[in-house]
Amino acid sequence: QKVQDSDDEFMIVEKEPLVNAFISSAPVNCAAFVAGVVRGVLEAAQFPAEVSAHDNEEGATVLLIKFAPEVLEREKRQA
Repeated sequence: QKVQDSDDEFMIVEKEPLVNAFISSAPVNCAAFVAGVVRGVLEAAQFPAEVSAHDNEEGATVLLIKFAPEVLEREKRQA
């Protein structure tokens, strides 16, 4: 899902992250691990980005992806 106010930000919303189901006593959102995996895949595919995990009001986890400026520039040149 694209963030409405920004061309370089996208969100992945997950109601019940699978990784959180198996780690119950951690005081942190274990979906941060998933954010790291997503970042690694994007970096390997030549799409550098910052990826972070957040909880929203409905109890879902949001992975916020903010692409580096060079990704947007490259995509504009190829369009």
